[in-house]
Amino acid sequence: MANAVTGDFEAVVQVSGLTINRLLATMHQNTFTDPTRPSFPHSVTMRLGDDHPVDGVRGRLEAQIGAPRIVLANGATDHFGLEVDIRAWYRGDPGTAAFPTYINGMVRAEYRIQDVDPHCRGWSNIAQDYFWVRVVEASVEFHGTAVDDWTPFQPVASVGAGAGSAPTTPAENIAKVRKQVVGLLLRRFQATPHPVSKRFRKGSLRSLHKPIGGSAVVVPVGLTREPTGSLASVNDLFLDGSDVAIAVSIEYIMSLLNPTLRAVRSYDGQSVPVHISTDWPQPDIDTVYRISVDRPQIQWQPHGWYGVFNVKIHGSAKTDSVAADATFDVEQNVTLGFDSGAGTLSLTAGNLKVTANADGLYSGTVADAVRDNVYDTVKAIVDQAVKDIQQVLDSLTARILPDPSTPVDATQNVIGLLRSLDGQAGARLTDCVFRTEGVVLRGQIRLSPRRRPVIQWEMTPARDGFSALQSWIPGGRIDQFKWRWYWSNSQPADQATLNDRFVLHRPWGAVSRWGVQLRSAHSLPGIDGNGRLCLQVAGVQTDPVSGQLVPISSVWRCLRFGVFLDLFHTPQLFLRDVPELVQDVPFPQLAVVRAGGGNERSTATNVLVLYLEHPWDAVTASTLRGGLEACRRYDAGLLAVVLFKEGVLTTAGARALKSVDEFVAHLGVPRIVNEDVRGSWARALGFHGGSAQPQWRLVSPAGAVTWAPEGHVTADMLGKVLDTRLQPSPPATPVQMRDGLEIGVHVAPDALHPPSYDFFDPNCPPPLGPGRAGTRQSVVTFVQPGSLQTPHISQHSERSARSGEGPVNVVVVYGGSAETEPLMQALGPDVIIVPDPTGVIADRFNIGTWPTTVTIEPGGMVSAVEVGVLGLVQ
Repeated sequence: MANAVTGDFEAVVQVSGLTINRLLATMHQNTFTDPTRPSFPHSVTMRLGDDHPVDGVRGRLEAQIGAPRIVLANGATDHFGLEVDIRAWYRGDPGTAAFPTYINGMVRAEYRIQDVDPHCRGWSNIAQDYFWVRVVEASVEFHGTAVDDWTPFQPVASVGAGAGSAPTTPAENIAKVRKQVVGLLLRRFQATPHPVSKRFRKGSLRSLHKPIGGSAVVVPVGLTREPTGSLASVNDLFLDGSDVAIAVSIEYIMSLLNPTLRAVRSYDGQSVPVHISTDWPQPDIDTVYRISVDRPQIQWQPHGWYGVFNVKIHGSAKTDSVAADATFDVEQNVTLGFDSGAGTLSLTAGNLKVTANADGLYSGTVADAVRDNVYDTVKAIVDQAVKDIQQVLDSLTARILPDPSTPVDATQNVIGLLRSLDGQAGARLTDCVFRTEGVVLRGQIRLSPRRRPVIQWEMTPARDGFSALQSWIPGGRIDQFKWRWYWSNSQPADQATLNDRFVLHRPWGAVSRWGVQLRSAHSLPGIDGNGRLCLQVAGVQTDPVSGQLVPISSVWRCLRFGVFLDLFHTPQLFLRDVPELVQDVPFPQLAVVRAGGGNERSTATNVLVLYLEHPWDAVTASTLRGGLEACRRYDAGLLAVVLFKEGVLTTAGARALKSVDEFVAHLGVPRIVNEDVRGSWARALGFHGGSAQPQWRLVSPAGAVTWAPEGHVTADMLGKVLDTRLQPSPPATPVQMRDGLEIGVHVAPDALHPPSYDFFDPNCPPPLGPGRAGTRQSVVTFVQPGSLQTPHISQHSERSARSGEGPVNVVVVYGGSAETEPLMQALGPDVIIVPDPTGVIADRFNIGTWPTTVTIEPGGMVSAVEVGVLGLVQ
């Protein structure tokens, strides 16, 4: 009769369905970084219909793919279900069949395990070492949405169709998507065979799924021979919430006692010499007793957290002399327990109880002699048996769940199979239950930890939006994209939350004579002007311990866009980070940004700079409008820069800035409206202080000043200058600006070393390299006068001084001793102040905004970047 727990087998291993999902999540996280282990892609870009067109669909498809999850059927031995979430963006070729633009939902399919046909070319000698999982075409389902919707920022409920075709219903679009998915799963995404031993081949595994207890994959294990029997005999789910469990049948455990029983039986027929002392003058008696042993009786007594083997032996000792014959009884308890520290079974012998009885001459002496001999003999047998069986028990768990440090064959045991999928896989047995049917050991499987969400996006090829295709949640899926953007003026921030697409689109609109799309409600920074675009993703991730899907959100990642100004090839032109005005940051405390701080160069264009030492007035506005309208050049791009002397906007306020910006925007010319931070523009372009008149400069694409009038300028004069002095050039286009090092980048040990040590005490060493202060973090804050985060830095400093465990605080000041000395007095000796008069250190950290705070882990890796006064976290 089959064992109620292990069925026809000596032992059975069960791995939970949630653990398998954790493994699949790890494979999703691998992203093909290790070619020796299988991976699932998190994104794909492909062509549809070029080789095997389905229903005339042909075009480009970009898709995000979530971590797959397994669905186990009760009693299945050759099939399982798989679910995966997808989000896709399709663009069809002209003249091809209509197909939904945005696809979002879950794909479900059944896969069957089959052997590789040895007659297949190249497989004749190795087919038996692999199994192959193949999709069942009829089982493929798609549940979700499929729409042809180009509405910017927010999806709509209606579903469109391709040009010239009749509208399609949601059900028709879902059917179209399913057909394409079937074709991809049968061809391009079919699984490759995986190497395994014959114990893991088709028909050697069984899945269980119970309403209470969850699901598991069952693997029979042979402890003395290859496992033979029917998998259908295993129906008990004994995981009880653990990752892995090993059930060992009581029949196998009892078989471990067979050598002991044989040793006891070998005692049968042995001779025991007995010396009997008699009273004088009778001579002493020396005789021999023959031992007879009945069949030992063994009873298994499970007690939940331990079990006892109760061994009883009955026998007799007979002699041919006149002395009495004897009988004896032996009772020995051997406890089988679990050592949670070592994760192994342990065997302990209890007190040996031997009684002997004799009736006749010299009965007392005979009984004592027989008892002592039986005790010594049985104790030696038991002690040796415990030692031998313990070795077997130790090797039992090591064979199935070897120690993590032990090299394993990827095809020979469960851990080997796990490590073929996850290089950090390991297991530890944590508890054991002793049952009537045998022993059930339960444990935890350790897999690779989860990585943080990755946020990446780029401009679409058509420059009509941004694609976050490469954003993903390792081991999970994205459910929501939260976009937020700020303009380089005082306009309020805008935002969009999208669930069914990773693309933030805006439609094409009217273009001004300067080649710039006129601002609309759907305009975006980076495409239609300067500003900052931020993205946060939210979704779920497979927990690395429980296997459950848990909510997760990324930090906000922001990119700043602006026109790269390389006037006279000087990098020291600064502007205020005006978008922070909408957050009620006082104008003098706004962050400072570098005007020439792009990660890439804009296409060079003409720049018209208007410098004002007084508030905006109607005369200046009329001159600028009239001059731009009078210009007849259509072959030259132009960027208008309106700069106020530092301090003017502090008095005039954000409302004045907004009115100027809106005025210039209506002229249809790319513009920057800001103030001359620290007089950097005045020095570069030669503006004179104390002038009541507007000052103008026209700068060519090559960076040369081609017009620098002194005194009053009329609109007609400005128009003629633009007609004659503008150089042919493309329109001004925004580019991504510097916002600090990327997360995960390692900083050089000497990154904080200044080009000159004149500012440091010669008796003191230079500051420690970032991340090199033992086990402590380094927090490096880059500041400029007027944008100092003194309270923020002081808070870190107080924590560090109080506990001795806080981060090492370093402040890099864009300036010399005049700027650093007041800060040293304000922050005290616990903060390291490093002067950076020429911005060399800022360049090493790719800084384009002051303040920027960079957190560096021990070892030098960047773990966080906070940009601006508002501390937008990268």
